[in-house]
Amino acid sequence: MGLMLAEWTAPLDAEHLRPKEIAEELERGVTLACDLDLKPKPKTTSSRRPVPWWNQEIAEVRAACVRSRRAFTRARRRGQGEAEAVLYKEARKTLNSAIRRHKKKCWADLVKSVDGDPWGKPYKIVMRRLQGPPAPNRMEPDTLSEVVDGLFPEHPPLIRGNPFGDVEVQNFSAEEVTAVVNKFKARNKAPGPDNYCPKNGARPFYQTV
Repeated sequence: MGLMLAEWTAPLDAEHLRPKEIAEELERGVTLACDLDLKPKPKTTSSRRPVPWWNQEIAEVRAACVRSRRAFTRARRRGQGEAEAVLYKEARKTLNSAIRRHKKKCWADLVKSVDGDPWGKPYKIVMRRLQGPPAPNRMEPDTLSEVVDGLFPEHPPLIRGNPFGDVEVQNFSAEEVTAVVNKFKARNKAPGPDNYCPKNGARPFYQTV
């Protein structure tokens, strides 16, 4: 549906465009189609990479741990903080215990899912570790454009014409072609290193004639 809407809103006129312009228009159309069909990636205020074992319970325990740490810091500035230090130590212990428990559960669920879906998430994680991200994904758009231009430089447009120039090419008849094909068929030679046999090679030409 996204491709149909993209083509309807901005049709591509490829007859009057150069190859690079066609590629740019195609990229723009695919981007528009993806924007129309695919769900946008949810935005997050955290700069940390999401992990599968994180959940709401750990978030609440961590928030309580952060509050205990701040209370302990304020109390220590006043020359106190013995009770706050104990509370902060217990909160941090609770947080570490919750993280270990959910990591263990997440790992068990991941291992269990291998039997049900061998090409699922575990397989993708292993292959991502082994292969790493593709090189183009690590390039900036300007750098990638320069690499593509270097690998595929632009050439002047091809001017179609007579490849033989002013040389007059003599016509040949079907009888002459048949005579040449029969000559190849008469050569009953063994195939060479390239496994090409003249007799078999002439057969399709003979059928065409």
